[in-house]
Amino acid sequence: MTDDLETTKPACGARATLIVTLTPVGTATNVARSRVSLHCAMPLGHKGPHLDPDHAEQWEGAHNAVPTLLRHEED
Repeated sequence: MTDDLETTKPACGARATLIVTLTPVGTATNVARSRVSLHCAMPLGHKGPHLDPDHAEQWEGAHNAVPTLLRHEED
């Protein structure tokens, strides 16, 4: 039996925060609906955007940065 670390690279592990907003009926104000911590599961040193498959989200950014992503949704 072989150790999985011999055949696979560790995950990138880059992080981001996703804030989902909505506008309550009768207002012009956006409020936070949810906040999600994202973690990149791509192999360390990958090319292209980071990817969190658990939340089906991807983002651009340096490995050591923790960007905040905003997504507006309607009810």
